[in-house]
Amino acid sequence: MGLYVSIDQHKVPQEWMEMFACMKLTRTEVKKLHVIFDKTDEKKIGGINIVQWLTLFDLERNSFTERIFSAFDKDGNKHIDFYEFVISLWKFCSLGEGAINVFAFDLYDRDSDGVLTSKEATTLFKELLGQAFDHSGNKSSLYTLLEKSSDCSVTVENFKEFTRTHQALLHQVFTVQKRMRDVTLGSSTFQAMADRRIELRKGYHITISSLMVLHSDRILFKSMMEDRSIMRMTSKMKLVLDNTDNSSHYRSADGANKSLESTVNLSHKVTARMAWKEPTSQSSKRAKRKVLPNNPLPSDLLHYHNFP
Repeated sequence: MGLYVSIDQHKVPQEWMEMFACMKLTRTEVKKLHVIFDKTDEKKIGGINIVQWLTLFDLERNSFTERIFSAFDKDGNKHIDFYEFVISLWKFCSLGEGAINVFAFDLYDRDSDGVLTSKEATTLFKELLGQAFDHSGNKSSLYTLLEKSSDCSVTVENFKEFTRTHQALLHQVFTVQKRMRDVTLGSSTFQAMADRRIELRKGYHITISSLMVLHSDRILFKSMMEDRSIMRMTSKMKLVLDNTDNSSHYRSADGANKSLESTVNLSHKVTARMAWKEPTSQSSKRAKRKVLPNNPLPSDLLHYHNFP
């Protein structure tokens, strides 16, 4: 991997340290994080597994914590190395209330198109609410959210608007963030870190908090990552920007890593949107319900009748 830098009596790849510096992490902060990581990596294999990660932050193992660990495990090898450990903390713990909802949304947006299918949205609700999802009010809220779109999908903008008045949905996300902050650098450090400014290109600075939400605008983010004429960012700055994203959708310039499943999902969404027709009966609220071919609502909602 090239040159190494000595830190905490261990060698860290110089290119990692250069990236951390671009992300405005201080050497003292990196050293503190390395002490924590090294202590957690009991077998000294250069990575921590999900059990060690959960133990470090005193978190319960469930569908959501498994999902968030997988999001941090960028190379998918079931372990988080020190680089992934630092990136995940920098990205997740510096998020404010106005951005953490986008992070949660991205965890379930499998094809990264800025839209959740009804199935993805239902999975989000089930995993974030746990047993509380079975309460009638939560199913009703999900249905109301799905009703905002003609094809029963959820856009990132609709989700952001929804979570402003339904903060309880994000309780588990905030809990994980608080644990990660408290165990590592502390909430005050991460809050201050959000205000640090990064120079994406010469003369163009942006706060880390603003940087974290750029990818929520998929068109803008794709343009910044792929069009050299827009920002003229260095390759290192593009890596910094890429580290803020929660998916691999725009990881390559030509989009070659977009999976077949993603293409099929996107095609299904477009087809469903084109196939939808407004019901003709207007005799009641239930008659106004939006119906799609092969109804996209999950089965547990199809049999739920306490709609608003």
